[in-house]
Amino acid sequence: MGIQLSHGRSHLVHGAATLKASITSVDVAGKRVLVREDLNVPMAGGTIADDSRVRAAAPTLAHLARRGARVIVMSHLGRPKDREPELSLKPIVPDLARRVGRDVRFAEDCVGEPATSAVDTLQSGQLLLLENVRYHKEDEANDAGFARRLAALGDLFVNDAFAASHRAHASVVGVAAYLPAFAGELMEAELRALRQALDNPRRPMVALVGGAKVSTKVGVLRNLLQKVDSLLIGGAMANTFFKARGWPTGSGLVEDTALKEAKEVAAEAGDKLVLPVDVVCARKMEAGEALRIMEADKVEPGWMAL
Repeated sequence: MGIQLSHGRSHLVHGAATLKASITSVDVAGKRVLVREDLNVPMAGGTIADDSRVRAAAPTLAHLARRGARVIVMSHLGRPKDREPELSLKPIVPDLARRVGRDVRFAEDCVGEPATSAVDTLQSGQLLLLENVRYHKEDEANDAGFARRLAALGDLFVNDAFAASHRAHASVVGVAAYLPAFAGELMEAELRALRQALDNPRRPMVALVGGAKVSTKVGVLRNLLQKVDSLLIGGAMANTFFKARGWPTGSGLVEDTALKEAKEVAAEAGDKLVLPVDVVCARKMEAGEALRIMEADKVEPGWMAL
């Protein structure tokens, strides 16, 4: 997504949609503003274990509500295989309302009658949280029909989900093809920080990249290689680089379909690429499991690098 902010610079995030400017420069009074936030918070027993993402989203939502927008919030939570109750966004409503300082309504679905009815009764300055967009497999598939159904709920689209903007999903990229699209305050802040770090960095500059998948970060990794002195790979994605080197990975998570890309990135990086020399391993990804530290190229069968 190419992001064009009020300062006139373009930022490549994912896809072909363009965020025209900051939402702060647009008249939103009385308009239905569809906001993609990242409320993918850790949950424990139906309560939020860490609400940092809710706190990060609050300024944009509060700003829009103060200016009289009808604010419709969408997000994902986890990776539901079906409509799993424990991955509903409903338990987030009280904390979101507290952080924004306004009541927040909830729609039992993100499309269809539950969503349209809730939006129709929404007044200026009010907020509505839609149910988990990933309850519909069409979101991750970036299905055009699903994107149009989401877009029909709003007059303007705001992408404020920086951490999800590398994903070509309907609620991130697809909607922006059908509505005027703008950057939220959190998106702007993250891009400013990224620009400051990359455009005029102090040397030596080191980037540490983690996560599970190589395939979703290849573009980012290659871009970083042009700017940094060292690129450190951590998290589960290191397993894919280990396997690309021919190292054993035990039962660890490996993205086999991205082995070719991992090899290419490693070849391009040369000495810039730094992989872990040892890893913390367990037999299962569960609390209370026994842990062992192993050399990164000697992970034993039945063990996984965490």
